[in-house]
Amino acid sequence: MKDTVKTKAHNAQIRNAILDGSYFYNITRSLNDSRGTLERIGLWGAEPSLNFDVAKDFLFALLDWFGNIKSVFFSTNAYGGYDSVAALFVYLAEYNRQQRDAGSNRRIALQVQLSLDGPAWINDASRKKGATDTTLDVLRQLVTRYAGESLLKTELSIKATLEVAHIKKLLKVPDGVHTYFQFFDDLQKECMTLRTVYGNMRLALATAPTIVSPVENTSGDGLVYAKFVRGVR
Repeated sequence: MKDTVKTKAHNAQIRNAILDGSYFYNITRSLNDSRGTLERIGLWGAEPSLNFDVAKDFLFALLDWFGNIKSVFFSTNAYGGYDSVAALFVYLAEYNRQQRDAGSNRRIALQVQLSLDGPAWINDASRKKGATDTTLDVLRQLVTRYAGESLLKTELSIKATLEVAHIKKLLKVPDGVHTYFQFFDDLQKECMTLRTVYGNMRLALATAPTIVSPVENTSGDGLVYAKFVRGVR
């Protein structure tokens, strides 16, 4: 299971820094030399969407300060539900609308990476019970509601992580490796169908996982990885 205590503590620090202005100050001070060249903002660490409800003014100020930024990226587990994740979609669509109304051609794109380690029997074991249903619900709503947003170019992708224990689990399932990858292929096809208006949304949901090696790995772990790779072939 992921360490939720550290995640909450980290997010609390970020939230306070956003509200008191120190987050903006620290970022603009440390990256001031890149003010005219920085093209992308990446929101990483803990769970960014937990603080989106207080991030609008901070985000707008950051985009104004770094006038060459073209895209914003964030990675999320989507545990907070649709509204918490969609907040950044709302903010950037509004920012782009303000740019248009001011006569500017500047448009900020949004790239979202959803953490999903596989089917529920893997992802829920890796994260928490019900995590898969929550993440899939958020994904489907984002596709349905924002595929046709003309002022916001978006990309949705999946980040899958596999630990050796979960690889062992899927190797015990008949045709488990094929079933694992088919899950992501089917998800891509489903969301392509949901995206009835093609607009500005790109979907990259069929994915290869990041394999996590134990700190103290053994030759047995190597054999597990080898079986997994052979199953992919």
